[in-house]
Amino acid sequence: MSRQTAVHTAGSRGAHAAPERRDDTANLSSRLEARLQDLQSEQGDTVPLGEVGTMVVDLLTTLDGDITSAEEAVSRLKDYGVDGVMIARECLSKPWIFAQVAAILRGEPKPPDPTSDEQKSLVLHHYDLVCSRFGVERGTLLMRKFACSYAQGIPGARDFRGHVSRVTTQPEFLDVVRRYFPQRSTS
Repeated sequence: MSRQTAVHTAGSRGAHAAPERRDDTANLSSRLEARLQDLQSEQGDTVPLGEVGTMVVDLLTTLDGDITSAEEAVSRLKDYGVDGVMIARECLSKPWIFAQVAAILRGEPKPPDPTSDEQKSLVLHHYDLVCSRFGVERGTLLMRKFACSYAQGIPGARDFRGHVSRVTTQPEFLDVVRRYFPQRSTS
């Protein structure tokens, strides 16, 4: 299965070059698209992403495409010369990935993944935040899917998902997380 990668452009790097009107942004996008088509004519269907980074000096560029680890995010930043990377699905199951990326970019060792107990605490903290924003009833329903993401890849996740996906109240949610959130083996 091949992985899809996309390059996105947004805004300007410097206030002096910021488009004053929507037409200016459209014009920049049109010029970029025309240059990409020229490169495709010269080099075939695949345009090296490094080429794209050098073409869009006035635009911020981000890379999007199935990033699954902090190391991969940093590698993409360095290899392709883009301004940022998008970390989507992976942050649902590993929200600590951003701290890991930041540490690597600062030249520090990557922090380890949290322990199972720390992950359980993160789920409960996330639950508190969601309930503060959306109310307890809606927050409980929203957190069912997020809680499942936190358990992804841990033995016992299926049992936890089976329980947490059926909760409808705050006491049920808290009880299920405390009783069934999977524990990684420490051996």
